[in-house]
Amino acid sequence: MPILTELTDEELFGPWMRRANAQGRLEGERAFFLRQIAKRFGTVPDWVNDRISALGVSELEDLGVRFLDVSSLEELFAKN
Repeated sequence: MPILTELTDEELFGPWMRRANAQGRLEGERAFFLRQIAKRFGTVPDWVNDRISALGVSELEDLGVRFLDVSSLEELFAKN
């Protein structure tokens, strides 16, 4: 009997799958937020794309909440 059949998928792939899922969630959050920006403000400037690409999940979530209260991209990315 091969040794691998005695290991569970979690033991073999758990850490890798968790990292892949986290990366997929981050990319999905970024893509969704960029779509919201484009819908509200039109074409997304490169500088906004760069800023969004540099953010983590919690930062994107915070920005998403602030997005509801701003009237420009400059205001959205202004330091508080």
